[in-house]
Amino acid sequence: MTPLQNWLAYSLWLWQQNNPLYKTACIASLAWACTPCVEFLNIYVYDDWQFFISLCIVIGIDTVLGVWQRWRSRTLSSRGFGRVFAKVGFYSLFLIATHILATHKVRGQLNTLLTWVDSACYSLVLVREFLSILEHSAALGIFTPPAWLLQRLQQFAEQGPADNQTPNPSKPTV
Repeated sequence: MTPLQNWLAYSLWLWQQNNPLYKTACIASLAWACTPCVEFLNIYVYDDWQFFISLCIVIGIDTVLGVWQRWRSRTLSSRGFGRVFAKVGFYSLFLIATHILATHKVRGQLNTLLTWVDSACYSLVLVREFLSILEHSAALGIFTPPAWLLQRLQQFAEQGPADNQTPNPSKPTV
């Protein structure tokens, strides 16, 4: 048996005992064993878990509204659910690549030239999801957003932020 197999067998034996102290020791040893993996994920894969949770909530809202819209129009299909998984997979890979681009090191020093990439890409993903939520809401008749807002969000999704163009709500553009 390898040392890892010995450790797993011992941890399983501890867990099967009815002693709370053994269970605490088992959980502590599991946390100790996972620490290098979590540290690796935070450094090389992704580290903004608060944004990730927010993104999951926004994707969940968009999915619920999309399913509701499709159900209401009698066009609900399993193919649409497959697109949700494809979107989550794409966003995951996109966020990992963004994290690597924004936090890479050169000769042990953080390259600060591209640290803005995180914020820009995170904003882009949230705007695209928010635009989808607004479209679903309008199709369901829940909320019809002003045309200038949809136009501005669509422009942001396609071109990114424009510093000198701020829409005027009193003068909507079509």
